Amino acid sequence: MSDPGGEGGSVRYYCTAGNGMERFLTDEVERKLAAEDVCQMPGKVLFSSSARIDRVSDLKAAERLFLLLKQDSPVQLSARTSTAKAASVLQSRLLGDGARWTSAVLTWSRLQRELAHRGTTVNTSSAAQSVVSKREEGRGSEEQTEEEEEEGRCNVETGKSAEGQREEEEMKTSGGEDKKLRIKPGFASSVPVSFRISCKCTGALSRLLSTQEVSRVIGVGLGRLLGWKADLKNPQLEVNVHLSDDHCLLGIPLTRLPLANRSYIKTTGLRSTVAWAMASLAQIQPGFCVVDPMCGVGTILIEAAQEHKAACFLGVDIDDGQLQRANDNIEFAELGNRIHLLKASSMDVKHAPVSLN
Repeated sequence: MSDPGGEGGSVRYYCTAGNGMERFLTDEVERKLAAEDVCQMPGKVLFSSSARIDRVSDLKAAERLFLLLKQDSPVQLSARTSTAKAASVLQSRLLGDGARWTSAVLTWSRLQRELAHRGTTVNTSSAAQSVVSKREEGRGSEEQTEEEEEEGRCNVETGKSAEGQREEEEMKTSGGEDKKLRIKPGFASSVPVSFRISCKCTGALSRLLSTQEVSRVIGVGLGRLLGWKADLKNPQLEVNVHLSDDHCLLGIPLTRLPLANRSYIKTTGLRSTVAWAMASLAQIQPGFCVVDPMCGVGTILIEAAQEHKAACFLGVDIDDGQLQRANDNIEFAELGNRIHLLKASSMDVKHAPVSLN
């Protein structure tokens, strides 16, 4: 099992990323966090950093952020392996030493205390988070990541709707010893933890054991190993497990909402991570004036303005409704002094009469 890091030392993380976003995320963690041991795989980037957690959680190309518990080679079982044998192998491979789990939870607890100063812990809600939560209900993003797919359709065998699967995930996990527990970050390592398992299982293993069976096996093992208590609805922490033919990953989410949910954007258009990546390709320098000729609701401009404080920005669009939403977004992000809007056609912008907001 990976050592997640001690007090004040380097911590091992992984982030999920949308298709094609891995290289942007890799560059970002190396540039902003001086990350080491960076490992890129489809949909994920693993790295170690001693940077403050508030800086780590401010990554723009990432979808979700996890404390890495374990990275290992794939679990390989024969198609003739019995269920009992498969369960034993999974518990042996995935759980390992109980002291490592205790250390990981203490690191998670410390990071939660540090994140609490920003109001972004897994249990914290705010007005901004309410905005992004409502926005997510109606979002049909084509850039849905592997981890979002996991949350939306964990039971890949049932063929149920994404909404139904999200409800089902609330009811899936594992057993454990039945001990009453309500504790806060900073708890002693000897106190058991309430948890649930969120599992995504693909490839050969998924044909031998269902996602629910894998979740139960891991959960029962954790309960026996550490005395932890399963809590399906309101756990202190969630253990994410991703098993495939290529790798085995275990991690604990560090924020309740995805990092891709921007608290400073009221109405979304283009996926925020993609907008940030597009802005980064422009190689904006101090003093630049950046023009988006078809700005829509202004997502690219806002992402660029958040990243580049010494540049100014102009958004152009022909549609009154889009310009109004862009203006609302700019005011919500408090960037009205740096982003201006122009009603014009991008096809004829050099000659169009201007209307400046």
